[in-house]
Amino acid sequence: MHGSDTGAYDAEGRFVPAKFEEIFTKHAKVRPDALTSEEIEEMILANRDPLDPQSWSAPEAEWGLTYKLASDKQGFLHKDSARGIYDGSAAVSVRALPDGGSSNSNMTELQMHVSFFDRNKDGILTPFETFQGFVAIGCEIAFSTAAASTIHTALAPLTNPPGALPPYVNIYVEYIHKAIHGSDTGAYDSKGRFVQEKFDEIFTKHAHIRKDALSLLEVEEMLTFNRDVLDPASWAAAEAEWQLIYQLAHDRYGFLTKERARGIYNGNIFVELEERSRRPLHSNA
Repeated sequence: MHGSDTGAYDAEGRFVPAKFEEIFTKHAKVRPDALTSEEIEEMILANRDPLDPQSWSAPEAEWGLTYKLASDKQGFLHKDSARGIYDGSAAVSVRALPDGGSSNSNMTELQMHVSFFDRNKDGILTPFETFQGFVAIGCEIAFSTAAASTIHTALAPLTNPPGALPPYVNIYVEYIHKAIHGSDTGAYDSKGRFVQEKFDEIFTKHAHIRKDALSLLEVEEMLTFNRDVLDPASWAAAEAEWQLIYQLAHDRYGFLTKERARGIYNGNIFVELEERSRRPLHSNA
């Protein structure tokens, strides 16, 4: 922990409700249960320790990211969301849909893939929703925060509607096909539709030990094989995606099965992983 903070954690890292409440009683002026970005800046300035200027940048970065991840579409950081950041509970809260669900019948496979992270199913992924999605499938808070920030920085400018003005923060499901990159498997076409033949090729070309599954070494072989030598900037994205897919979905024997890999493309595996992560004890079966 560092100086110039809110005091909502004590010296042992325990949550201090009274100090947390002070954040809103002192600085929430537009709404008593939420903060604007200007009110957050006011709070940060009020908490600065003049004897410890080196500590000033840490709260600025932390609250800036908290606001980016958890603010609503009107620009407010709600008290419940801020509280959830402190204990991680906000990461797995999912707002109920008015109709109890939504249909994927008109979606491409790529749209279905990303829609898991659209937690309120409004067609727009906020950074906080992406963060929630990663935590829901079993990723740690730190990783989920970094992943949400990285993904939205890279994809939001590509997927915003025509004519949209910056800043580009959210990802739009309708335009997710614009974020397709090189050095991939080709199992999505340029519109985000699933290409069965290309998916099957992953296994016919690279599954040597088992015909219906990939080992980690075989995943690496596939990534190397698919690298576009004219587009080295795309190599890292494919590497990161498949490494995460393997870590989340391989079985207890270290194989990523064809069935589970298929579930990545349409998002079904994410639902399974979320259900599994809710259990107190689970295996990699």
